[in-house]
Parts: sequence; C-alpha cells; structure tokens
Amino acid sequence: MSLRMHSQYFRIGMIRSPCDYLVSIWNFQSSPYGNYQNETGHGRWPRECLQKYYKGDISELYADKTKQETVEQKDRFQKWVREVGATNLHYLTYRSYVALHMDPKYYVKSKVFDDGQYYTCLRDHSEAEQKAIQETLMTSDFSQRYDCLIKTESVAQDMQICMKKFAQTITHPEIRETFLQKIENYGKGFERHSNAKAHAQCSEYFDDETTAYVWDREGPFAKKMGYDTCCSK
Repeated sequence: MSLRMHSQYFRIGMIRSPCDYLVSIWNFQSSPYGNYQNETGHGRWPRECLQKYYKGDISELYADKTKQETVEQKDRFQKWVREVGATNLHYLTYRSYVALHMDPKYYVKSKVFDDGQYYTCLRDHSEAEQKAIQETLMTSDFSQRYDCLIKTESVAQDMQICMKKFAQTITHPEIRETFLQKIENYGKGFERHSNAKAHAQCSEYFDDETTAYVWDREGPFAKKMGYDTCCSK
C-alpha cells in the first residue's frame, strides 16, 4: 500500500521516545480498565499474549498499585520489558509499523476496530517477519505519509509548528490569517498537562542492561525519528 495514503488530507503522526513509551504502556496495563475492573492490566488480550510465553504468574510482572515506587516495582517493570519484547522488535517499532497502514494482514478481525496495535503479540511473529518490519520502517520516507510528526515530549511546540504548516494550505487569505492568529493566542496560554506524577521518571525505571535491551530493538527506528537516547528524562 502506498505511503501516500489519504494524500488529500493533512496528516499528523505522533511519536515518543521508546523507553518512555514502555513505562506508560506498563503503567496503563497495570491499571484496571474498561470491562475488566477486577483484573490486572488493560484489557484481556495483552495478558493472554504474555501468559502464552511466561511460565509464572503474570501478575508479578505488573505494578502493584497498593505500593509506592520501590525497587520491587522497578524489578517488575524490567522483567515485563523482557517478557513482552521479541527477538528483534519491541512495542514502539511494531506499533509504528502498523500505524503506517502498510500491511492489512496484521489487522485483527474483531467486534471492535483494531489496526493491529492492541491485539499484537510480538513474540508470535517469526524472526523473518520482524526483520521485514524493521527494514520497511528503515527504508520508508515518512514525509510521504505524514505532513507533520509530533513528539510527545515537545507536543506544544511541535503542534504550533505543525498548525502553521497547515495554515499554508488555506487558500483564503483572511481565513488563513485568522487561523494563524488563533495559533499564536493559543500558544501564549498553553500549559501542558501530564500524568507524569502517576509514576517515576523513565530513567528511574531503567538500569543499563534494560536500556540496552530496548535500544537494541528500538534504537535504529528511534534514531531515524530523531531520538538519541531511550528515555527523554
């Protein structure tokens, strides 16, 4: 499928540093959500995937929300990182591939829409498949797929730049100027809201070995997207 999908629209993508992304996923999956209030984790499928390959009790890999940030919590996270990762891929690389809408075979038929990100089970994919995914990402021209790429770590600044770029597609001069003025006014009062206080900073969760494990799988793609470290902080 062409990277120029929906070329008649102004297309915005989002990206995040790989280690920050994993901390957020782990915390989210460690909290009851949706119809599974009495179960650990976000939904049923990520746990079913994990249980296929983990020999113990998967609850020991998620955060214990009754406890404060402790060495034990970080040990749980570091074990989870390794158990959900594949030989060549981790969550960010795989989900970014699926977000390109490159390969419908990864879409899962279910009662609710899923483009392959939620129902993914990384270790189900062969090493050959994983390498093919990596190669596709590394050879893709993202400027042909997205008009703007927003980094989560700098969402306010990036979004302003992106909206100014979008403004140049507005042909009516008065509407364009009004839109540009709204961007300027919005930016002056913008205050980023974050759930960062819900857990420790990314770097506190990672030791050198865990960082190396993730960067080995995510680093090539992350570098292409402008990251030179696994955690943003």
